[in-house]
Amino acid sequence: MASLMDVAWDGYDMFTAITKDGTAGILFIESSEHLYAVPYEISAVRNAATGRSKPIICDFCKTWQAGPRAGHITFKTKRARSDVIGFLCCADLQCSLHVRDMTTAAKTSRSQLRENITAKQRIDRLQLSLRALVERPSLEPLDS
Repeated sequence: MASLMDVAWDGYDMFTAITKDGTAGILFIESSEHLYAVPYEISAVRNAATGRSKPIICDFCKTWQAGPRAGHITFKTKRARSDVIGFLCCADLQCSLHVRDMTTAAKTSRSQLRENITAKQRIDRLQLSLRALVERPSLEPLDS
């Protein structure tokens, strides 16, 4: 059986292992030196007054997502058990593919946002967001 350290990370900055019901999982993030595993919970983004889903821009990859593709992800930090941080996100957590224009959502997003940056710049921006995530809750790498 292959270990997480053997995963071919080319083309992926993060990937997930998700529960059957799709409401929680573990987000794996590779930094330049370490591999992190971050437990999370995810939910739909809804308007409080109407209950309808709302379009969002993912805090990680800046992809525009609407309807069931829009999510809200939360992480518990190690600093305090009750301390929770949350972000708007792509509900499928396929940000690595979205920034590389490998999904329909990416193409839709580029037309909605009219963003004129290269795929390399989007990848760099995603990596910067993920680096900030692993630093913020004081995560311990799996490979230390």
